[in-house]
Amino acid sequence: IMQHLTENHKVWKKTIEEEEKAKELETQQQQQQQQQSESPSLPPSTSSSDDIQVIQEEAEEEER
Repeated sequence: IMQHLTENHKVWKKTIEEEEKAKELETQQQQQQQQQSESPSLPPSTSSSDDIQVIQEEAEEEER
């Protein structure tokens, strides 16, 4: 029983540590996104790719 409890404790401890690391990474990513959105010289990459897609769609419509 003690061995089982010890193993169970180790598994839960490892799981909790992994969740904390994931939360830290998520927080860092959110901070980076905020910094990018605040900086006018570095627009988020999604908006530039959206602009390219819109231009391509307009060009296709003109060809028709």
